Amino acid sequence: MSVKSADCAVSPPADFEKRFREDGFFVYENMYSQDEVALMREHVEGIVDQTDHWPARMFHWDAGIDSDSRPTAIQSGHLNDWRFFEWAQDQRILNVVRPILGDDLAIYNTSVFMKPPHSPGIIPWHQDQIYYAVTTEFLVACWVALTDVTVENGALKYIPVSHQHGVLPTQPPTGPGSVAAFDRVVADAENLGKPVDVPLKAGSAVFHHSLTAHYSGPNTVDTPRWGLAMDYMKADYKFSGSGEARRAYPIVCGHRLEK
Repeated sequence: MSVKSADCAVSPPADFEKRFREDGFFVYENMYSQDEVALMREHVEGIVDQTDHWPARMFHWDAGIDSDSRPTAIQSGHLNDWRFFEWAQDQRILNVVRPILGDDLAIYNTSVFMKPPHSPGIIPWHQDQIYYAVTTEFLVACWVALTDVTVENGALKYIPVSHQHGVLPTQPPTGPGSVAAFDRVVADAENLGKPVDVPLKAGSAVFHHSLTAHYSGPNTVDTPRWGLAMDYMKADYKFSGSGEARRAYPIVCGHRLEK
């Protein structure tokens, strides 16, 4: 992506490593310019408006959403579209992830999460780590706002320091509106600490530890909420899923040493 403009930040917060280590997340304001994020959004719109041109496995529709409507998520974008892989190699992101995970990095997944206007769907309190089919110490997620993200349209909420508790006990979701893919909810999340809302302007990003408990509520307003998520891990990961679940985890930085 070559479009750059003056509203793009040149570097992450000076204390990002400390905030990531202590709180389990931090915000990178204006990581992308408005011109860049508009091009990203346009590309995604082209995909979701022509789903029949892409593999069906890329798309997810929340319960209650007509399959003739736009999907509510894109999964494994980088395995089907070179543009996602290009986004995952952006040096602004790698300049954050390398100091945390090291110079040899693989991409686990690239997704777009789309909450339509007045969507009741919620992503319940969860830790990403328990859904990963790899064994590694932890992963780093980069979640980029492709639209303005507000509390009203489903901004992410985090529980600071929750990553320091390790893998937390889980239970099935109990409230209405939980997206079916998230079937293991952090038990008694309210006892872990006070949640923090993380609204973002389009082009800003939040990075979080794969053990940091987080949540997003329904979209209660007339505008959509879209976010691009990219999950990074050390290149020396070990696959721990079933054979059918195995897929490619491309190297985005450095190299992988086979053991």
